[in-house]
Amino acid sequence: MSIVIAAINTNDSAPLSRLKEKVVIYQQFISKIIALKTPSSVAPIHLHFLQTYETLRSATIGLQNIIADPVVGIAALTEYRTGFDGLMLVKREYDDFFASK
Repeated sequence: MSIVIAAINTNDSAPLSRLKEKVVIYQQFISKIIALKTPSSVAPIHLHFLQTYETLRSATIGLQNIIADPVVGIAALTEYRTGFDGLMLVKREYDDFFASK
């Protein structure tokens, strides 16, 4: 978020180019998550985890446009928050799953 805040504070989209590397990192992580073999009992949580990281990746793509197209950027900011909140839910789901075992 510091990258986005810097771009907004200076009204300069140059810092946003650094988000491209974040998108690549998210994509690489998602690829690794997809490759994991998961037991069927944890598959729904695993899928939620995967979807959450895809939300963060997608939002990061949109955040690159927050200066050029503020409407898209603000929507992406909301989407990013949704993804971040989703990570907290996934953590709770994993905690509950392992607590029941």
